Amino acid sequence: VVQLSIPENTSATTEKVDVCLLDLWVNGTHRSIYEGAGQDDVVEVTVSGKRVNILYKSTGAAVTVDIMSSSTFECFLNTFVCLPDSLFDAIGLMGTPNKVIADDWMDQDGNSLQLPTSPDGLLYEVAYEYCTMNWCLQNESDSLFSYEHGFDFNFYQNCNAAYPGSVTSEEASDELIARCEGNTACVTEGLIGGDEGTENALKVVAELEETRDRSNVTSETTESPTKGPATESPTPQPTTPKPLTPTPATSPPPTQQPQTPISTSAPVPTVVGNERCEDAMTLLVDGSTPSVSNSE
Repeated sequence: VVQLSIPENTSATTEKVDVCLLDLWVNGTHRSIYEGAGQDDVVEVTVSGKRVNILYKSTGAAVTVDIMSSSTFECFLNTFVCLPDSLFDAIGLMGTPNKVIADDWMDQDGNSLQLPTSPDGLLYEVAYEYCTMNWCLQNESDSLFSYEHGFDFNFYQNCNAAYPGSVTSEEASDELIARCEGNTACVTEGLIGGDEGTENALKVVAELEETRDRSNVTSETTESPTKGPATESPTPQPTTPKPLTPTPATSPPPTQQPQTPISTSAPVPTVVGNERCEDAMTLLVDGSTPSVSNSE
């Protein structure tokens, strides 16, 4: 179990990535993120600039986390998860990656729930209730999280808290709406975080659009025409674009749910194609490792 979190306090193994403090937990043990997971045959954790790459060797499942910050939100994590075809029946908060948008809201048993018909419905109270009623952990025994000294499950468990209220897109100026090109998530971030929030949101929107464009093109694996062994890369598969909704990139999330290591006996699969997946998969394909830097 690999967990990345922004700590409440610092400890001897807490490290700084760019301007943000970051904790790495592996199977409940607190480690320096610059030392990796210590289990490179199963999962590899590396740091490249402001990005943390987590790669599960047996399946090619990859998680990339960008460390971001703003004066309003302070430090927060922007997370992308790339699943191989063998895990396309996975169920979670954002549904299942089966290329069907209509069933992206579901309960923990995999039953589809009605999606809101308006963009605002995907962002505010209805979305809050979907998350807390279906995916918030009620029992400590169900949790995979590790906690720093002085904090525990009960400190973070707020499943029954009432919706705290929020801004709505109706409050936005024409200038902000035009700048965000009508994207509701971007408008919301601009209302809460000002110009800085808008800029962060626009970066994420651009990256999502790029990923969407890349995912609509299937790239075939080719062999090198030169003599000697050829290096093959995983074949990116197309995915159905999903509507833009708030992501960890543009609002401060709770500590992310740890990813569970997978058996090392499975073959390397194809993965959904985008730059983040390809960066992480480089580790698996040619054995290279992203540079590790500590910018303080």
